[in-house]
Amino acid sequence: MMKLRYIVIGIFIVFFGSGCTTVTPPSTSYHLENVVAHQTFKKAQGCKKKTLKVHLEYSPYYLMSKDMSYRVGKYQQFKYVTAKWVIPPNKIITTQLEDYLQSSGLFSSVLSMQSYIRSDLVLETDVEDFLQYFSKDKKSSYVILKVKLTLIDLHSNRILESKKFQIKKDVKELSANGGVVAFEQALREFLMQSGLWLSGVCQ
Repeated sequence: MMKLRYIVIGIFIVFFGSGCTTVTPPSTSYHLENVVAHQTFKKAQGCKKKTLKVHLEYSPYYLMSKDMSYRVGKYQQFKYVTAKWVIPPNKIITTQLEDYLQSSGLFSSVLSMQSYIRSDLVLETDVEDFLQYFSKDKKSSYVILKVKLTLIDLHSNRILESKKFQIKKDVKELSANGGVVAFEQALREFLMQSGLWLSGVCQ
């Protein structure tokens, strides 16, 4: 009985002794890095001597923030309170794309959009969607990655090819962490598809 009384007193102290102090839950930061093994496309020689610059053209406002957003049903969009990206999703995608294409051997070099060096080709990158979706009852979830790539020859100022990629992956764990795992899978597939597409353009 005495032990129970001490427990009750302890709970009272925790709840009322803390005053008006608000406890902020710890936040977890997520970053996707090196999500795909390097591929080489030895048969595609058409761009071998050309430099490529990856240029980020368009992204919705929520993909330019470190906030990790998600959507419930058709219209409601929220932000995770305890989960954030280390860098904004649109930059995650472009930096991963730069690294992947540099290792592919398709081009003599791959430059970021911050580079002052003039390139032969520009890969315009429109990141249209990179979001976790929940059903209205929150019993299922998936992620969507949607990116449009446009390859431009700067010497002739001509569009060589353009393609839109849309990848959907189911989320197994209904949480921010589960979403990140699915994002990693979607990004891996996008990079591999983009490499195959560009290897065809550069034949």
